[in-house]
Amino acid sequence: MEGKNCVYLLFSEKINKFYIGKTTDINRRFIEHTLGEEKYTRAGRPWRLLSIIKCATESGMTKLENKLKKSKNKTYTKWFFEKYGVKIDNSAGR
Repeated sequence: MEGKNCVYLLFSEKINKFYIGKTTDINRRFIEHTLGEEKYTRAGRPWRLLSIIKCATESGMTKLENKLKKSKNKTYTKWFFEKYGVKIDNSAGR
C-alpha cells in the first residue's frame, strides 16, 4: 500500500459513509484514521481502505481530491475510483 502523492477512498460500514483524502504516505495516513487520530473520521471507525489513485505531483493530487469532494456524488466517486484507482477492498459500499 505504499505510494507517494495519492488520493484514497475509505468506507465506514458503521456510519455508511465514504471519505476521500490525500496523502504522500498512505500507510501512515490509514493508521491515523484507524486509530481515531483524525477528528472528522473518528466516529466512523473502523474504516476500510477501498482504493487509491496515484498522482504524479502534489498539485495534481490536491486538484483530484478537490474535484472528487466537490462532486458530492457517491455514484460518480465510486465509478471514478473503480476506473482509475487501484482496488484494495471490494466488499464495502455495495
